Amino acid sequence: MSKQDYPYPKDEFDVLGQERVPHGVHREPTPRWRVWLPYLLVIVLVPLLTFGAVKYFMSADDAPAASPTTTAAPSADPSGESPAPSEQPTATEGGEEPSEEPTEEPTTPELNHGVAVLVLNGAGVQGLAGRTTDALTGLGWTAATAGNYTNSAPAETTLYYHSAELEPEARAIGEQLGIDNLSESATAASEGIVIVLRAGFSAPAA
Repeated sequence: MSKQDYPYPKDEFDVLGQERVPHGVHREPTPRWRVWLPYLLVIVLVPLLTFGAVKYFMSADDAPAASPTTTAAPSADPSGESPAPSEQPTATEGGEEPSEEPTEEPTTPELNHGVAVLVLNGAGVQGLAGRTTDALTGLGWTAATAGNYTNSAPAETTLYYHSAELEPEARAIGEQLGIDNLSESATAASEGIVIVLRAGFSAPAA
C-alpha cells in the first residue's frame, strides 16, 4: 500500500515518523598516539634491524680461520722414555753416504840442522863441551863446535839464540839436551846458537 492509499488522517505519530532521519553509530575520536604509533615503530625498528644485520655479517667476516692441525708428536716409549734419535748419517744426493774427511795433523816446522851451534864449557869438567858436541852431531846437527867459557855469567846452563827465526831450532836442541833455560839474545849469540854449560850439566850419550 502506498502513502496515497493510506485511508487514515495523519496524526502526531506520523509527524514524528517523518521528522526521524537515520543517524550513524556514535564513535569516540581516535587518540593521536595510536595514529603516530606505526610511524614511530617504523622509524625506530628499521634502523635497529639494519644495524643488527650489518653487525652480524661483520662479525662473521672477522671470525678467525680455523688453525691448522699440528702433527702429532711421536708417542713415548711404554717405559716412559722418549725414543732416541737415529744416529744414522743421511745419504747425500745420488745415494752416496757422506765420507769422513781425515783431519789434518799439525805439521812441525822444518828445522835447519845446519845452523851454527857453539857449545862452551863453563862447568870446569874436562871434555864436557866435546862430548856435548858429539851428541849434537849424532842427532843431526852438522855445524856444532866446542869451546871453553871463562865468564861468571850465566849462573846455570843457558841456551842463547840470535833471533826469533831460530827459536824452533833452539827449542829442539834444548829438548834433546835437557836444557830448559832458553833466551833470545843477539849479544850473547852473535850468530846461530850458543850454549853455555854450567856445573850439574851432563852430556847425553852420543
